[in-house]
Amino acid sequence: MRHLTRTAVGFVAGFVLLSGCSALGGIIPGAGPATTAGTDTSSAPATKDTSGQSTKDACAALGTAMSEASSTFETAVQDAGSDPAKAVKALETFKDSLTKASAKVDNAEVKAQVQKLVDALTKLIPLLEDGVKDPTKMADAMAAMTSFQSELSAFATLCTG
Repeated sequence: MRHLTRTAVGFVAGFVLLSGCSALGGIIPGAGPATTAGTDTSSAPATKDTSGQSTKDACAALGTAMSEASSTFETAVQDAGSDPAKAVKALETFKDSLTKASAKVDNAEVKAQVQKLVDALTKLIPLLEDGVKDPTKMADAMAAMTSFQSELSAFATLCTG
């Protein structure tokens, strides 16, 4: 039974983390393998809101947090089957990094979408922790994962225009 729990958490965390990493590549400068030094791969519109910060600049301000998260995610996914707590910790680290990086974002639309991502992670993380303890609760984590993926997709759409 414990092996089933680890496998389920590893699967859920791996799916979330890999989805996040692939969605980030090419959206945020420095966030994924699709970027090249000195090349701006973000196609976010340069329109500005009342803050004066463009969507493109706001998305770029999140680049370091996204890049660091990608590295953490990669390691966690590799170890998720044997150490599901590490995968959960990677999500916590990502949430904390994203929250901190959002302080550099003044664009209201991007800031609101980042907050939706943080909120989705806030719901997902404890459900994954519960799934580690009780595999019957994994269905709740899967529903929260769907919400997180939806918000991540909306973020990607916003940052790519």
